Amino acid sequence: MRGSFLRLDQLTGSARKTLANDEPKVPDIVNSIYAALVIGPLVICFWRGTWNLMDMLLFPEDEVLRMITLQVFGLGGHLFFMLLQTTLERWLDVEVRPVSFYLLSRVYTYIYGAMCVATWRGGWILIDRYSPPSLMFFMEASLVALLLLGSVQSFCNVAGAPFVNDSPDGYFDVPTYFKSKRRHTLLLLTKVSGARDSAGAAVDLVVLRIKEQGPVKTANDGGSMRGSIAGIEDGIIGTAQFRPSYHGLLLELIDYLYASLVVAPLVVCYWRGTWNLMGEYIYPSDLTTSLVVSLAIGIVGHIVFNIFQATLRQYLNADRHRIAYYLGSRLYTVIYGVVCVNGWRGGWQLIDLYTTHDVLYVVLITLGCLFILACLKGVRNVMGTPFLIINDSRREYFDVPTYFKLTGSKDPGLYVLDCMFSVLVIGSLVVFVWRGLWVLLDLKLFPEDHGTSAWASIIIGYGVTGVTFSLQPLMRWTCDRLTGFWRVVVADLFLFFSFIGTINVWRGIWQALDTYFLPDDPLLSNWITHGAALLLLILLNCSNSVLVRGVYIDAEEPAGQCVVFPVYYIRLFFQKERKKKQRRLFDALERADLNSTGGVLQDKKHLHSLQTSAQQPAQQKEQQKEAHQHHIAADQNHQVIRNLEAVPLTIIDDPKSNGDHSSQPTRK
Repeated sequence: MRGSFLRLDQLTGSARKTLANDEPKVPDIVNSIYAALVIGPLVICFWRGTWNLMDMLLFPEDEVLRMITLQVFGLGGHLFFMLLQTTLERWLDVEVRPVSFYLLSRVYTYIYGAMCVATWRGGWILIDRYSPPSLMFFMEASLVALLLLGSVQSFCNVAGAPFVNDSPDGYFDVPTYFKSKRRHTLLLLTKVSGARDSAGAAVDLVVLRIKEQGPVKTANDGGSMRGSIAGIEDGIIGTAQFRPSYHGLLLELIDYLYASLVVAPLVVCYWRGTWNLMGEYIYPSDLTTSLVVSLAIGIVGHIVFNIFQATLRQYLNADRHRIAYYLGSRLYTVIYGVVCVNGWRGGWQLIDLYTTHDVLYVVLITLGCLFILACLKGVRNVMGTPFLIINDSRREYFDVPTYFKLTGSKDPGLYVLDCMFSVLVIGSLVVFVWRGLWVLLDLKLFPEDHGTSAWASIIIGYGVTGVTFSLQPLMRWTCDRLTGFWRVVVADLFLFFSFIGTINVWRGIWQALDTYFLPDDPLLSNWITHGAALLLLILLNCSNSVLVRGVYIDAEEPAGQCVVFPVYYIRLFFQKERKKKQRRLFDALERADLNSTGGVLQDKKHLHSLQTSAQQPAQQKEQQKEAHQHHIAADQNHQVIRNLEAVPLTIIDDPKSNGDHSSQPTRK
């Protein structure tokens, strides 16, 4: 909770002695009145005076410069004191330097208080200056902010503590969200030595210092990426100890071209057609109602498919009901695709309806949402085609990963909250980031000529896409040699660079279809792009690429796997064929091994009979030679089988988790 809610009697020396017996002399009602009528007004007076002084003395003629200065001072100071809190506790120990602690702690409080006021005042100016003066906007913004705070279990931060005591214990503590600070605390351990008489037991109090450690990551804590690369590279281009062959590089290039020139345009066609059709058939005469209904369909549909994914896996099982699985899974994709498009359409156009298109406002909102995603390690969720292909795998067709990776069977209540957080928070942030960059391109990239703007986006998008795919080996090499915070930062920057290519490809193809494909008959154009694109994707076995579902964590994969894009289609086909061929050879060698073993046993039996019958030594040598040859043949077969078993044959059917969780050591 914010601050330490100590009782008033703890401030007096006489009352402090009574705490051991739990007999406070000051009633709780007196504590509450003191906090509300004395401490509260004094804090308000300080804030009001500091607030007005900043307006009067800090760039009074230039509001923008004052806003920037206050934000830099406030946010930078917050970060500075958070990083130094452990150092301040060590330097200003009240038991070692009581005078220095008293003087410098009050200076610390004054500076930190000014920084708090500066942060609030700077943010206040920012909102007043760049938000639309609409009652509806402020109501919606307040509700969304409260919803986000409640989703991350931080609702109590909106309440200012009316009474915080200046206790030496934890004076410089600044609690953070993930509680990752490592600090020393005191733990009182009670050791009961045993009963001595009927009056009671002798008790020894021992004070120990312990360290609070952050969450421990285990080897099983795997992450996932949108699209599957888990173990697949080993099966296609060899293990990590070998360089990729030219054949593997050629297949990789074909996959990149296929994702960029076939899958990406089809996915964009589907989204464009479905998006426009929703506008044609969902309350076309009332835009606000249409958008609210679309948003409701998206939110409810996402949560339902998240919650019931295990049920769908159970009843639509390809091993038991192949036809029912095929029909049900494709119907699932059709319905879920409409849900995804509706969710994005409703949220996107409601933002357009109630916010301004001012460039600075759009940039600030987009950067803010991107920063929150980065803090939640969710930047990867902005990815889309052409940087991923979701194959229609049988094994995990219905899987929708959530942010906290909970399961409904163990904690159904928490699982529902996990699904809601994944949909309402992470999903909303992704929509804000996509919409922000799209709007900036609309405003700055040939806004008067839609055709030229579309071609410019296509050229920029595919140019950035080509550069990103080319940089992938270098970025993988870089992330192989980085760990911790910097590895996540580098991976996120690379993913955001790829996102620039993604958004330009989508915008360019979308606007080109609006401009050149049946512009005189938009309804027919929408139906064709919707139906034909979905049908082709189903036939190509990658229809799940149209779905935007699940939450994926940044840089959870080992080493450089976190920057490898899950673009596998042609290589999967070759890997499956090679697996079949090697399996047939494996079976043939097993049969040959069994035959050789049988021959060895027969020869041993015959040799034993010859030895017992005391035949000539030459015949014995000949039989031993033949037996030795049989042994050699059997050993060779065994060695070939072991070599085949060492060849990576892992085929990845799940196109959702991008983690290479193989047991092989990481290449240095």
